[in-house]
Amino acid sequence: MLAEAAVEAGAELRVGYSVQAYVGDGERITGITGRAVGGFASCTDLARVTVGADGRNSKLAATVRAKAYQTSPALTCWYFSYWSGVGAPGLELHLRGDSVIFVFPTNEGLTSVFVAWAAQHFPLVRQDVEAHFMTVVDQVPDLSGRVRAGRREERFFGASDLPNFLREPYGPGWALVGDAGCHKDPFLALGICDALRDAELLAEALDDGLSGRRPLNLALADYERRRNEATTED
Repeated sequence: MLAEAAVEAGAELRVGYSVQAYVGDGERITGITGRAVGGFASCTDLARVTVGADGRNSKLAATVRAKAYQTSPALTCWYFSYWSGVGAPGLELHLRGDSVIFVFPTNEGLTSVFVAWAAQHFPLVRQDVEAHFMTVVDQVPDLSGRVRAGRREERFFGASDLPNFLREPYGPGWALVGDAGCHKDPFLALGICDALRDAELLAEALDDGLSGRRPLNLALADYERRRNEATTED
């Protein structure tokens, strides 16, 4: 849906396109080199500002050595999968000891079931994911009955590399947004909400700076301030 909305707004969408490297002039990032997956010819695209929305392990952040601050290590580990025949009217949240369960409907009639444990349990949980997963689910009898009566349609997916940080989100010719610039433990399920908020803040700053209404550096500094205030206000 996001891709369709971007195209409708005038963005050029390249499906199956891989960014290989970022190019610069020694002082600033000036664009990217990339190629279509399975292709051999590379191409270079130049831009006044290159935006990295490429996740917590952002290649752009690594390239420009963006500094992280307000850091803390991972607090939880997660496993999830998709079931048919479970049914969920909306988001369900169940806290059980130091574990939490998220359940919500998704595409094609499937239901997503996520379970999190405190990070220190990861070595044990990964030894038998399904057994530990269902041990937690079974603590909610109604949910357990629905999940066991349904059918798991995918393998289990897991995540433990979940550090908490803010990163410097801009510099000469570049900017970061979403998890690339601000990553939180997913316990509150705010990732996409924060990403959409920060994308709007960055878009406003870039529009102000590139249109000449404000100096670009000042507009981007204001983006960082507003992002930080919004994401730490709780």
